[in-house]
Amino acid sequence: MSSEQELRIAFDIIADTASGQWEHIARKLGATANDIRVIKAENPGDIRQQCHVYLSDKWYQAAYGKDATVERLCEVLTELGLNEVKHRIKERCSKPNPHQDEGARASVNQTGADSDRVVTDAHLSKIATLLHANWEKFACEQLDISLDDVSSAKQAMMPDMDPYKGAIKVLKQWKIREDNKATYKTLFNLIEKASRKGQVSLDACKQAIKD
Repeated sequence: MSSEQELRIAFDIIADTASGQWEHIARKLGATANDIRVIKAENPGDIRQQCHVYLSDKWYQAAYGKDATVERLCEVLTELGLNEVKHRIKERCSKPNPHQDEGARASVNQTGADSDRVVTDAHLSKIATLLHANWEKFACEQLDISLDDVSSAKQAMMPDMDPYKGAIKVLKQWKIREDNKATYKTLFNLIEKASRKGQVSLDACKQAIKD
């Protein structure tokens, strides 16, 4: 497993389990008050995405990105008393399976499914649940769903404004549009891109199609 793959795993785990502490983590990693303010302004109300954006965009890609290592993240987590998160990262990164982080194709193959098969509605439903509040960004940026169709999907969320209803509507719309191209391989390529922006956890999506 490459160091970049390990970092992606660490980013997902921290965003999923310690996003409430992301500002403290960011300060330990050298973030300024302005860095934090800008990220919060650009991603209002979504602490998971704020956390992921800081780690993957600001910290990793900044000039001091050469020091962006799992070891450095674990040091900070220890300093903040987030040992459980640190242990989870180390355990996940030390797993011997060489295919577990090679991307969506490997994950799908482990379920016995062909990566070029069309994704099932049952699995789309699980992905919709994981997208939660980020479904609109995923729809526009990854699925190339129009703003009009996103607005229509929002109407489907009424009256309880359940984000799952919007997410599943655009995912099924994408599947119908893409027809036989709406494969696991294609979907997970999009999910991987979205995970880099903190819109969804790639690991969680991989796990979802195993169940």
